[in-house]
Amino acid sequence: ALPPLDSSVVSYVHLCDGAATLPPDEAALRNEARTGRLYPGEGELPLDAFLAAMPADARLGLEAPCRAYAHLPVIERGRVAGRITREWLARHAMEGAAAR
Repeated sequence: ALPPLDSSVVSYVHLCDGAATLPPDEAALRNEARTGRLYPGEGELPLDAFLAAMPADARLGLEAPCRAYAHLPVIERGRVAGRITREWLARHAMEGAAAR
């Protein structure tokens, strides 16, 4: 578990998901950063614990250049990203409330 962070340290959070394993080299890492990110809940990262450690008043942004949706028009990618992220945030909120 991550220790809670204060809003004086973190005021903005970029959110994305991805594989739990690191890419094997710098070129693969660069490729993953440019096209291999996933929307929240589509990967293996411990996003619930990550978000739980963030200040409640931190602003969230989605930064997930995702190859799987690259063929879609930009408006449709925005809709898909928004829908998937809202669904994940709703699950995260429910799990957090159940844990309290």
